[in-house]
Amino acid sequence: MDLLRNLRFARRLAILVGIFAGGFLLYGFWSFRTLAELRVNGPLYEDVVQGKDLIADVLPPPLYIIESFLVAQQLAAAGNQIERDQLAQRLRALHAQQLAREQHWKGRAVDPGLAEALKQSNRHAADFYREAFGQLVPALDLGERERARHAMLAMTRHYAQHRRLVDNLVQLADSRARYTEVQAGTRVRRDSGLLLAILAGSLGLAVVLAWLISRSITQPLADALAVAQRMRHGDLASPPPQPYHDETGELLLSLHALQNDLASAAAARAQADRKLQRTRHLLEQVLNNADLLALGLGRDGEVLLFNDAAVRITGCPRDTVLGRIWRDSPLLPMSATALWPANCQPEQLRALPAAQEHLIHTAAGDERRIAWRHTVLDEGEIVLLSFGLDVTELRQAERAIAAAHETADSAHRSKGAFLANMGHEIRTPLNAIIGLTQLALQGQLDTRQRSYLEQVDGAAASLLAMFNDILDFSRIAAGKFHMEECVFSVRQAAEQACAAWLAAAQAKGLQLECTIDDAVPSELVGDAARLQQLLQHLLAHAVRFTEQGKVALTLQREENGPHATLLRCEVRDTGAARDAAIQLFEPTAHGGCAAGLGLSVARQLAAMLGGHLVLESDPVQGNRFILTALFQHALPTASASADAQAAALAGYPALSACGADVAGALARLQGNAGQLRKALGRFLQEQAAIHATIADALAGGDAMRAQRLAQTLAGLAAQLGMEDLRAAAADVLVALRSGADAAPELERLAPILGALLQAIHADLQASEGSGEQAA
Repeated sequence: MDLLRNLRFARRLAILVGIFAGGFLLYGFWSFRTLAELRVNGPLYEDVVQGKDLIADVLPPPLYIIESFLVAQQLAAAGNQIERDQLAQRLRALHAQQLAREQHWKGRAVDPGLAEALKQSNRHAADFYREAFGQLVPALDLGERERARHAMLAMTRHYAQHRRLVDNLVQLADSRARYTEVQAGTRVRRDSGLLLAILAGSLGLAVVLAWLISRSITQPLADALAVAQRMRHGDLASPPPQPYHDETGELLLSLHALQNDLASAAAARAQADRKLQRTRHLLEQVLNNADLLALGLGRDGEVLLFNDAAVRITGCPRDTVLGRIWRDSPLLPMSATALWPANCQPEQLRALPAAQEHLIHTAAGDERRIAWRHTVLDEGEIVLLSFGLDVTELRQAERAIAAAHETADSAHRSKGAFLANMGHEIRTPLNAIIGLTQLALQGQLDTRQRSYLEQVDGAAASLLAMFNDILDFSRIAAGKFHMEECVFSVRQAAEQACAAWLAAAQAKGLQLECTIDDAVPSELVGDAARLQQLLQHLLAHAVRFTEQGKVALTLQREENGPHATLLRCEVRDTGAARDAAIQLFEPTAHGGCAAGLGLSVARQLAAMLGGHLVLESDPVQGNRFILTALFQHALPTASASADAQAAALAGYPALSACGADVAGALARLQGNAGQLRKALGRFLQEQAAIHATIADALAGGDAMRAQRLAQTLAGLAAQLGMEDLRAAAADVLVALRSGADAAPELERLAPILGALLQAIHADLQASEGSGEQAA
């Protein structure tokens, strides 16, 4: 059975068909073989007929030569020649017949024993006829009686031998015929039994195999049906079947796999049901314990969900609200009724805003402001689920905060106006004091007068620096301190910061060093003026509190990313160790030192630059300021292709006519045309009055602000491909840094800036017009 179970159905049926076919072929072959041997004219039949024919031929003449012997005797006794001739003629006829029968038996397949007997008898018959025609007939014709008598004796002797052999041949043929008949009967019985055995064996084997095949099919099918019935009734714990490779085995394995999958699915479903029950319970707890009103409406606008928070806020029991039309509820004032759908039809739900806010009347008669958030559900009884938040106190707080903000803004505006007026009022006389002091110092003075004037000049400069720090600190506190984004040279910023304090360091006999690591990028994007201001604060602190030795500024690259670089700036001095770390966090210093406010501003500026500021003091090594700042990488200059040049000329013809490298600017922006338009728009808005702003800063005595504005303008012009404007702004910056009169450079800057602003305005208007037409 197991052997059959490992065979496919087709192979089993092929074996059964093969057994049937083999049995019937063997039965048919043996039947035809037996019929071929036992049929009429068959081998056995021929053996029997041969014996019969032999007996039939031997007993009568002419095979049996008794008639020829009698004719020969008559011939020897004949009295006249005529009678002898007739008898001789008869003897010749008998001889011819005997020869014909002899040839007949020679041409037939005869048993070897019979053939030898026939041969001997034919030999004696031939000797008999040879004596008859060779001796007897010639002797009678010649009248030689003695010779005739001797011939008859010889013929008698041959006849006797011939007769004896013929008698033996008859007995042999008879026994042979009887034996052949017995053999034929035995053969018929044996072959019949064999055919019956072949038929019975084939049928039996076929029946047994058919039963086994049927069992090998029906039994697994019954097992499969039993498994299916158990699965139908929920029993998914059937043992795994034996691994057979036939169709029913695969069916059982598939059913077992299906059973395992169903068991896994049932377990997962049971677990999911448990999780769903827990989730539902948790959701009910959340809905009932949260401060959110949960409201669910049915298709006719009736209330199907009203949680505990809604009951608590409205003061209405759940039973009095469930099932009622929410739009007709007394909780809604007349102004809020129209905000809810009359019935929850799809078109009304789609027209409902996602969020709304209105008042409701509680059961106690109070008014509460509820902010609702609606969700449309496509399935289930609840088609509109709304969550409401009681924002009554929040709106009251917002109104109070708005009033406080208005008061604070008014105070800030007053403070800003006061600082602006104070800056103008204080810096104007301070600049006059500094200027007149410088003029006085250039004249003929004695030592005492020069000392007094130098002290006055130093005090005025310190007072002006402290006032600038106060303004910066105020801007940072108000959140109105903005960082510029422009391309600048790190080396130039560091060298300018050192140059500002080189004279003061040399006056005290200090050595001032500036070292920049080769790994620092040559150009970065950021606020160069703020970096320079930071370095100047640190150098000023180091120079002021160092009496001998040196002050060193070192710039290194701390980290280098794909888009930005973190700079590490160190300012070392050999002054005495001082407990000045608190100055980094407090706006004033101990002992009335003016450096405290500057370091506090420096710390906040470092944070705005994405870094930090640390002060380390050591009695032996001295003091070290560590400043880190994060700057973006400058975009690489790229030469635009002919197609890019043509596109830039077509998109910005006015700017291109003014000599601006629009294609290069677009390449530096990675081909982002929208970003270029925004940059040009900001440039148009923010730099329209930059010429007048720089002049106002110079007129107000704020040279540092004028330098920052000129440097920002130069950086933006370089990024936007405006080479003429960049060169003009650079000339203004050089003049401002050298302390020379920048009025001629500002006069040359004005027409270039004006022409470029007009070109930007024309190109942007043309692009907006073409965009509207395209739209």
